[in-house]
Amino acid sequence: MRKSIIFSIFKKEMLDLIRDKKTLFMMIVLPIIMYPLIFILFTSIMMMSLKNLSEKELPIAFNKQPNESVMAKILEGKEHEGKLKIVDVKDYNKALEEREITAYIEILEEKEQIYYKIYMNSSVDDSMESTGRIKDLLEEYKDELVKEKIEEEGLDVETVLSPIVYETVDLAKDTEKAGYLMGQILPLIFIMGILLGAVYPATDVMAGEKERGTLETLLTLPISNGELIIGKYMAVSLSAITSAILSVLSISLTLVFLLGNLKQANAIGLEEINFTELIFPLIVTLICICLFAMVVSAISMSVCSLAKNYKEAQSYISPIMFIIMIPSYASVLPSMELNKVNAAIPVVNISLLIKSVLSFNYDIYLAP
Repeated sequence: MRKSIIFSIFKKEMLDLIRDKKTLFMMIVLPIIMYPLIFILFTSIMMMSLKNLSEKELPIAFNKQPNESVMAKILEGKEHEGKLKIVDVKDYNKALEEREITAYIEILEEKEQIYYKIYMNSSVDDSMESTGRIKDLLEEYKDELVKEKIEEEGLDVETVLSPIVYETVDLAKDTEKAGYLMGQILPLIFIMGILLGAVYPATDVMAGEKERGTLETLLTLPISNGELIIGKYMAVSLSAITSAILSVLSISLTLVFLLGNLKQANAIGLEEINFTELIFPLIVTLICICLFAMVVSAISMSVCSLAKNYKEAQSYISPIMFIIMIPSYASVLPSMELNKVNAAIPVVNISLLIKSVLSFNYDIYLAP
């Protein structure tokens, strides 16, 4: 193998990839701009939607007038929460279907008990929200009645209602909690980024060259097949590794931004996140995805070499992308942990490894 020949082929392929706007977009623009935008936009929309829903005034209906205590709680509402508005309807089924009301409460009296039957539509967010508010105020009203009955009997309310007291102490650090959250979703995103960074260059350097007729020209030169393949492989691998590194950097910075905002908004129970503790897991993650990018590059080139043109290569590579993507969902499964068995399963092992490293829960000996 002549290093100068391999480097010349590598240089030629890299120049061709850099001139290709589609490859540049998939390798640079997508990980740097698109991923952060998707994360921030999705989180912002979700938080705004939840906030708007929680502050919204929702119409409900009763079959008859509730007692004064329940009515007062409905009209008063809770602090920092939207109120419930009582309206009159003739047919509650039709009103719920047409979304004139979000819930219908039927009050039934059975002996000494009052029975509240709540009709709602679980496919409508407003109906779910109003049902939650109704349950909360009815639960609060029930607690008040119970306390009144206990006090009438001359008993201590706390002793009767809480004969035992328990407390949960979470020993996990906030950094470990943040790492656990990242370990659930980042492996899937990283693998997707690696695929995009490897598939398009592999398609271009293999099937693209056949379609353009430049591969025959290369084969007429005094170079061996091994030198040609290694030069092309180095170019595709560098593209995939570059895409992976940019994905790690952009997503890490985005998550730091999002976790900071969510912490300020009290949306998550994380108060003291030490991001310096995440440096080592992120470095290990970077090494893992770089090695995985080299494997994906080799697979992509092998598949694309069977195609005669660019379009045919895309048809061949699409099933391969799905085959690689499906096992990457292993990180989302809560019961899946890295052990000696699944460490031998391709893609699953890298996904679970990244998850365990980010969660500070890895074992170098892979003990089951």
